[in-house]
Amino acid sequence: MKSFMKWMNEKFGPAITKVTDNVYLASISDGMMLVVPLILVGAFVMIAVILKGYIPAIPDFTAIQNYSFGLFGLLAAFGITYRFMERKNCHDTKVPAGLMAVGIYFMATVPTFNEEGMMVLDFSRMGASGIFTAVILGLFTGTIMAFFEQKQFFSKGETFPQFITNWFDVMAAAVVIYVPVWLLTVVFQLDVYAAIANLFAPLSTLGQSYLGFILITGFSIFLYAFGLSAWVLYPVMYPIMMAGIGENAELVAKGLAAVNIHTMETGIAWVYLGGMGMTFVLNIFFLISKSKRLKALGRATIVPTIMNINEPIVFGAPVAWNPILMIPFIINGFLIPAIVYPVLQAGLVTIPSQPFQLWFLPIGFTTYIINQDLRGLVLLAILLAITAVVYYPFFKVYEKQLVEKEAEE
Repeated sequence: MKSFMKWMNEKFGPAITKVTDNVYLASISDGMMLVVPLILVGAFVMIAVILKGYIPAIPDFTAIQNYSFGLFGLLAAFGITYRFMERKNCHDTKVPAGLMAVGIYFMATVPTFNEEGMMVLDFSRMGASGIFTAVILGLFTGTIMAFFEQKQFFSKGETFPQFITNWFDVMAAAVVIYVPVWLLTVVFQLDVYAAIANLFAPLSTLGQSYLGFILITGFSIFLYAFGLSAWVLYPVMYPIMMAGIGENAELVAKGLAAVNIHTMETGIAWVYLGGMGMTFVLNIFFLISKSKRLKALGRATIVPTIMNINEPIVFGAPVAWNPILMIPFIINGFLIPAIVYPVLQAGLVTIPSQPFQLWFLPIGFTTYIINQDLRGLVLLAILLAITAVVYYPFFKVYEKQLVEKEAEE
């Protein structure tokens, strides 16, 4: 065990950190996080829609959701490009670059023409279902714009003012960015959006599979057990989850059943119980612990844990790098997704179909709001019981060690 811990600390950890710092992967994660506040707006709207069923006087806010979460793909194209330019230290043109990404995103998602030969906007492609298109076009735009800013083809002379020569650099980059997309979409009338979606279809299918859900979710918690941020997986996880909930929303709007289980909403409702690693029950054990240290920690962290914020307990107990507590932490990380997936797939609990990423609301409340299915609360209670069974023997071993140490002191 010691040799494994040493390898994780000296080899695996630095390797993961290096991957996290990759400009392309980091830009995808950072860019999508830039747009998350708009998803949260859509989540608050969802609460209002639910309350409207009980209080008819509440206005209909669905249009706000359509123009927040409904434009996630389009806005993510801007965010990814913007963050890419920042990481390349190209601050002078990060806004123009983001705007160009929005422009070519429109071109790529407009493959149809009306009777007059004019292109027609398809707003169904502007939302979360277009996340993979946003990633490709955002990174493409950022790469070209960063190249032109760093080379400064027109900015080396002093004949014109600096801002004029900067304009020429931007315009030159714009030609290289716009022309290929124009050729594909307008001249050859290629459905770039569909082509990118088909390219990433195997990844999305794998991520939405039973094995994919378990491995991706479990591995992120495995990393967290060693104090490594699960954000390293977000460039892969987040597009899969966002595309999944986006497709679910479209299916339900058409009167069909939601099919994608690997979404952030599923995680919030039944997987991240108290935070990644399902530490809610562990915190309850701390509250009734014989160890003074654990009891004090439990009291200090119970409110954040109820709100699914468990950094204080993961690093305060600690769970991370703790050979005793990290074992059940990792076990639950793989076990709970393995239980949740077949339950939802069998229709025993309704699959979430609306975006709701207010993960910092209390456990139980979020579970019901996400799908308004009381059976989801029953599943939640069962899962909490299972995590309790897994955590309890390890907790008692750790508690015994601390009680003996406290007695000595």
